[in-house]
Amino acid sequence: MSRRSVSGCLIDYRSSRQTLTATSSTEAEYLALGTAVKQGIHLRECLKSCGFEQRSTVIHEDNQGCIAWAENTSSLACTKAKHVGITERFLNDHIRSKEFVLKYCKTTEQ
Repeated sequence: MSRRSVSGCLIDYRSSRQTLTATSSTEAEYLALGTAVKQGIHLRECLKSCGFEQRSTVIHEDNQGCIAWAENTSSLACTKAKHVGITERFLNDHIRSKEFVLKYCKTTEQ
């Protein structure tokens, strides 16, 4: 069993292993969420250049700990996952600005 999440989504057909080894499934999902947001930014810019202005982009996530971590900045200061520091600031900026909205989706409903 690997603690590295495989990132991929319906629009981006490739998948790849994370370069960092996560200490928990929540941390692995959080790092994958950072990748999804980066891809989402690129897709939003492509659509904008074609004249399609976007509102909030919804990202469905099946890990409630990951959602709580991404939405609650006060809990980030006490985390031991210091190597995701840049990712947490990056995600928090885009979630706080409502550019991206996280919605819980049960694993069985994916």
